[in-house]
Amino acid sequence: MTWLMTINESAKRTAAAIKNILDVDVVIIDEELNRIADTFGYGAKEIVIRPNSIVGMIIQTGKSLAIDDKERFESCSLCTDREDCRMQSLIGVPILLKERVVGAIGLVIPKASGKNLFDRLDYTIDFLNEMAYSLAYRLQAAQDSKGMMEEKRERELLIDCMEDAAAILDSRGLIKFSNRQFNRRFFSGSRTVNIPLENVIQDKALLDKYRRNQEVQDLRVSCSIQGKEQSAFCTLKFLEPEGAGNGAILILRAGTPVECAPPTGMTVSEVMVAEMKKYLNLGMSKSEIASILGVSRATLYRKLKNERMN
Repeated sequence: MTWLMTINESAKRTAAAIKNILDVDVVIIDEELNRIADTFGYGAKEIVIRPNSIVGMIIQTGKSLAIDDKERFESCSLCTDREDCRMQSLIGVPILLKERVVGAIGLVIPKASGKNLFDRLDYTIDFLNEMAYSLAYRLQAAQDSKGMMEEKRERELLIDCMEDAAAILDSRGLIKFSNRQFNRRFFSGSRTVNIPLENVIQDKALLDKYRRNQEVQDLRVSCSIQGKEQSAFCTLKFLEPEGAGNGAILILRAGTPVECAPPTGMTVSEVMVAEMKKYLNLGMSKSEIASILGVSRATLYRKLKNERMN
């Protein structure tokens, strides 16, 4: 699936809006020349999209194109469908996402129509560029949202596999995710969300550090584990610098810091790579590893490629 296909409903609304304003038909295609949206009220063969067609050239060059007479365009003059084609002219612009061409918007202008669009060509192209930018913005937002969800899923997966009790807190100090060890020790095995941290750990030093957005490493805290008052060593790391609204990861370890400290400097991604290496050394297939870790094969392959492990 191409990027534009993921927002095809937005593309359809954009095409309809352009037609309502300019009173000509609109076609929106992706970088593979798939028709994502159009406003055609007539047969699908009215415009043929090929790599060397007018719209195809916009994809290839990444530049706006205005053809007032298709007979002057070489590809159109050689097209076997030109006699039946009701398109006489076309004005189109590329859809750019981070300087990459991901599609194009084209105005399909029939015979004996569209003169005013060419009389105001600069305005017409500027307007189409604004519409293309709007689609690119929505596409970027959709990608960012998907990326954040994948990152959240990977983070929760890795935390769930930890031997230490761990939880993810939001900016208000509510537990949004807790791993099996945390649930076993504090919630009798059940998963609980939206519980304030202070309802689970009443250690004043830790709570004060959290409120002040201060990270800690191996802070001795008092907490009730399986109904008994015990001490543990706590690590608190914010997911953004200075706890900037994205919460934190809390890790509790029994024993001494030296005995239980995790590898220093390891990121969530590095922990996942370590797990992948372990399963690869056991001779497991990539599909089996993806299933065990609970990630998509695409995510697994990307990690392996980045580490040159494939």
